[in-house]
Parts: sequence; structure tokens; C-alpha cells
Amino acid sequence: PDRVEIRRTAYGVPHIQAEDLGAFGYAMAWVQLEDYGARVAHGLVRARGHLARYYGRDSLDRDFDARLTHARAVETWLQLQQETRAVYDGFAQGVNDYVRQHPDELPAWMPHDFTGRDVAALWMEQAVPGAALNWADRARRLRERARQDSLAREGEGSNAWAFAPSRSRSGRAMLLRNPHLDWSAGYYEAHVTIPGVMDFY
Repeated sequence: PDRVEIRRTAYGVPHIQAEDLGAFGYAMAWVQLEDYGARVAHGLVRARGHLARYYGRDSLDRDFDARLTHARAVETWLQLQQETRAVYDGFAQGVNDYVRQHPDELPAWMPHDFTGRDVAALWMEQAVPGAALNWADRARRLRERARQDSLAREGEGSNAWAFAPSRSRSGRAMLLRNPHLDWSAGYYEAHVTIPGVMDFY
């Protein structure tokens, strides 16, 4: 929309200047679709629980789980902060507009009626029955304990490293998130500015 400006560096990193959170969400959808194409919209199809419509019966099990999660996202939508809903609604609108304006870049069947609730479902933990959840939680705790033991033996850290300005060549603070993962782990680099709200890289 006209409430946002996107500029890219020579390396393709988007710098987004948005008037509000909805415009920020819109721009994030747009630049991610430019960079990753159908994969972004495909995530929303998956979050809706509609994969089997396009990929066949092999996707039904995944769809049933996703439908439970989607129903929970719809049910709890108004419990989200208004600012979060604005970002999610903006992201959905950005996907919809991109799909409509770039039909040659996406499958012909790709929907263009996504909502903020679809985006919320994408970011929710899957809703699974209690017994399965308890088993998964126990397995997760065991894996986490083993990972922590391994990290302690190696003397490494995880999840975030922060460097004070006195420790960096530029004289600015630095934050590195999840340094135990490689650069292809799904990170997205962008600089976002919303005057009076955020200036975040």
C-alpha cells in the first residue's frame, strides 16, 4: 500500500519504512514472496489445513492437525494484542495482493483470500490430543536435557549472544540469535522502521 516504502541494498536486503504495523506486515509478506515465492503462501495453505485440496490424500493427516490449530487461532484471535493482529492482517493482505499481481510466479490454484487468522495459525503450536502432547513434551524435555549436557561439555552457548558496544569494532551493540544454527536455517534479514514504534534490523 501507499503507507510503506521498500528499498533494497545492493545485496538484496530489504529496508522497510512503514507508517504503521499493518503496513509493516504487508511489506514483510511482499519481500518474502519476492525472495521465496510460493513457499511463503504455501505455509498459509498448510496453516489452513487445505494441503490435501491441492496435493491429494497424502496430506490429509497433516490437514487434520492443522485444522485443529486453525480453529484455535480463530477462537483466540481477539485475545491477541491489537498490534499483533494488525501485523498478521497486513501480512495476509500482502500475500493476497502479491498472488493476484504475480500469477505467473505462483501455482494457478494459489488462494488469494488469506486472513490474519491464517497467519496466526501458522505461528501457533499444533493442537494435539493430551496424551500425545504429554508424550511429545516428555520426549522434548529428554532431548533438551541431552542437548544441554552436550553443550556444557563443549563449552558453547546457545540461543543468543549479545556484545556490548565496547566489544565490537563498530562501537555498536550486536545481537546474534541462535548461533548454533547455520545461516540456511530460515532466517530472514531485513531492516524495519516505523517512526515512533520501532527501528529494528
